[in-house]
Amino acid sequence: NTQKNTMIYPNPSLDGKFTIESTNYKDGFIYLFEISGKEILRSPLLNNKMELNLSALAKGTYLLRLELKDGNEVIKLIR
Repeated sequence: NTQKNTMIYPNPSLDGKFTIESTNYKDGFIYLFEISGKEILRSPLLNNKMELNLSALAKGTYLLRLELKDGNEVIKLIR
């Protein structure tokens, strides 16, 4: 559990753009999956605030897996 050290907003996103803010981003990674489980994005967290632009993807529900030092978390993103 990331104990609310990470925020993702807006969720749902009308334009497909999400902001990820994390106080514990060092050595962290994000993985984005289609609801079927297919991985479509893998990226390191490079700073404490980054934009995730999913505007090129179809509207729907995606799963974002955060791997951080203080734990892992899976969050549903609605595009």
